[in-house]
Amino acid sequence: MQVVHRAISTFLVKQAGLKRIDAQTGAITLIQRFGSAANLNIHLHCLVLDGVYRVQDGAAEFHSARSPTTEQLQSLLSHQIIQRIMKALTRNGALIEEERMSYLAEMGTDAVLSPLQSAACNYRIALGPRAGQKVLTLKTSYWDGTTHIVTSPLEFMQRLAALVPRPKLNLIRFYGVLAPNAKLRPKIIPGEKKGKSSPSDANDDASHSAASVRISWARLLKWVFDIDIEHCPHCGGTLKIIVAILESGANTKILDHLGLHAKAFELFDPI
Repeated sequence: MQVVHRAISTFLVKQAGLKRIDAQTGAITLIQRFGSAANLNIHLHCLVLDGVYRVQDGAAEFHSARSPTTEQLQSLLSHQIIQRIMKALTRNGALIEEERMSYLAEMGTDAVLSPLQSAACNYRIALGPRAGQKVLTLKTSYWDGTTHIVTSPLEFMQRLAALVPRPKLNLIRFYGVLAPNAKLRPKIIPGEKKGKSSPSDANDDASHSAASVRISWARLLKWVFDIDIEHCPHCGGTLKIIVAILESGANTKILDHLGLHAKAFELFDPI
């Protein structure tokens, strides 16, 4: 990502008619780990400013970059980004270059997820009776009308395990003037504080920020699954929790009385 950002930043500064030491740009990158076939396919989605910032008389001045041509973009990709990434991977030991040929280095055997990740990249099954077989998740129907491919629970879980990032890995990155510690960020981001505030102001801001950022689980259910548990489906009135019943026997009797299947709620029964 650093290679990609440096190459694009330098290109934008030149397109704006400025020098690299006099101007800066910014970008937001989202790291996506999966493809449309639920396969491990790490790629980047970058939102890049269409210009650069230069400080003039203490103020950040924005300079728009000229629109790139198709030939310029192709040259940026093939002659700069790809070549620099290949050199970086070779330097870090991920690629081995011999006789003008490059190939992947062998992965460490101590990595537990390496077999799962390798299989997920190649649309194959890593473990189980069908290990090594190729399984695709269909984007469109086959010519014979096939719309789904059934996998075993083990095959499905190993595919999901390969998609999980390692702990404390931030999948959203801010670069250049948009980085959290960038000197120009307070000058260009609306609402950014440009000076120190009093302790009371800091406490008020912290409580306001925590209250505004935290989203209730009920609202998340509404946003994600369109399940509204805050309003009555009949009258539209506001619902509230009266009591929490934790005894499994009492829960079963209530559900049976309401004509609901108690087994469907056993997953939520406290242990």
